[in-house]
Amino acid sequence: ICPDAQCVITTFPSKVTYAHNTFFKNDEKIYRWEQIVNNAKNVKELIIHIPEYFSDKFSTALTNKDFKFLKQIENVQINILNQNIELMPEPEKIKGLYKITNNVTQTIAHDRYATQEVCDKWQIPTHFLSVHIDTSGYRSYAFEEKEKIIVLSPDEAPYKEAIVKKLKQELPDFKLITVENMPFDEYMDLIAKAYFTISFGEGFDGYFLLPPLVGSIGVAVYNEKFFPNEHWLELENVFANQERMIQFITKTIDSYSKDKASYENLSIKAKKWHDNLYSLEDFKHNLKAFYDHIYKYRPVNNGEINK
Repeated sequence: ICPDAQCVITTFPSKVTYAHNTFFKNDEKIYRWEQIVNNAKNVKELIIHIPEYFSDKFSTALTNKDFKFLKQIENVQINILNQNIELMPEPEKIKGLYKITNNVTQTIAHDRYATQEVCDKWQIPTHFLSVHIDTSGYRSYAFEEKEKIIVLSPDEAPYKEAIVKKLKQELPDFKLITVENMPFDEYMDLIAKAYFTISFGEGFDGYFLLPPLVGSIGVAVYNEKFFPNEHWLELENVFANQERMIQFITKTIDSYSKDKASYENLSIKAKKWHDNLYSLEDFKHNLKAFYDHIYKYRPVNNGEINK
């Protein structure tokens, strides 16, 4: 997509740093921010991708030397990776980015909030980047091979304690495993051999979406901020609210874990819906459009497009 570009991963500008992410298989080196500033002398164009939760802190973390480095580059773009709308700082809190450049954009991870409304609120070009995770290298376990395991996301939720208590009381044969400090490969194998994985976070996340990709089932409470639409409520592993999850979670797990055909049909259906939303072709198309500066949304102010 960008054959002439070099992609470099750096830590946030600070004294805290590390050189490699060991939680999943990769060959990527992670550099210190100051290494980029000290060595990228002939850069003509620079795009800095910043996670949303750092976007309000980036400009204040820069030194005078950093500003001087950035100002001498002909074309600087800052793109905010808006991966969780609940973590995205309010518009006034990211104004510091304009001290660096006027070319500020955001890419959206969830279809649900890739909208003109979100674009207009932050008044920056907005693009739905989508995602693609290749799970072809991970094993799936046949229904007969699965173990009586229920995987729990580490997120805190007001209904989590009630769910865990009910699972222990009514499904004592199942082992509950909370994901903590677990390498990605180990996680993928765990959710593949487990019957169910429960998300206590966003709902439309890796604890819900990844299990069907390896022949299992993810369970979540419907969250209108992240699920694409209410159509997903048709799946019996998606509960309309926390009260319904508390009421029906054990019945649902018990029923599907005893019925191979129903279990496999639900898993296949959830995977099909996922694949329709996050196809590799769409991901490549969206990625190319971003680097061609063809953004899905541009901010509208008083009825006019703000370029």
